[in-house]
Amino acid sequence: AKDDRFKYYYIKNSGPSEARNYGISKATGEYIGFCDADDITYPEMYDDMYNNAKKVKADIVLCDIFSERDNKKFGFPWDGDILFLEKKDIYSNLIPEFIGNESDKDTKTPLWGSVVRCIYRRNLLVKEKIKFNNKIDFAEDLLFTLEAISKSNRIFILNKVLYFYRKNTNSLMNSYTEYRENMFQKRVCLIDELINRLILIEAKPCIYKRLENSMRC
Repeated sequence: AKDDRFKYYYIKNSGPSEARNYGISKATGEYIGFCDADDITYPEMYDDMYNNAKKVKADIVLCDIFSERDNKKFGFPWDGDILFLEKKDIYSNLIPEFIGNESDKDTKTPLWGSVVRCIYRRNLLVKEKIKFNNKIDFAEDLLFTLEAISKSNRIFILNKVLYFYRKNTNSLMNSYTEYRENMFQKRVCLIDELINRLILIEAKPCIYKRLENSMRC
């Protein structure tokens, strides 16, 4: 009510995918970002990301996240504070890092594909009809990010912590610590969708190998 730049919309709770898709349909800005209700964004987050997006005309900007659950930042598998990726680099350097590690001996954590660490050019999402899969409620944002990244021409990596992921004991992301009904089936559905995405982008065999490593974990 105090600032006409903000608009509030409400829909009945139908899961994160439904709410995010509804938000995309209502958005009118140049870029779209997502924030979960129980997390915290750093004050400069969207300002920094938007300014960098405009500077290099990026389709997507990614920042780093600090996880309260893991008590550490997730980081990026590259040196330097900032990194600019063109189409070729997106396919060879970025997408594989989201899928998994190169071998079972590699102990690093794959790049977390959460949408909360990104801003996306709205025209890209609209033009390519990129939406969240309502049938997937586990790592659904990884699927969304992979699809958006595969359709992007320029991506900017901002190696700076700008998002604080708070520990939520009810989240599916904490399912590895306790039994969750149907979790095996949920993971199988996720893997099937990941394979479908990789087929569409004509992924190289090395990327499927990374997926196999993740599946065994």
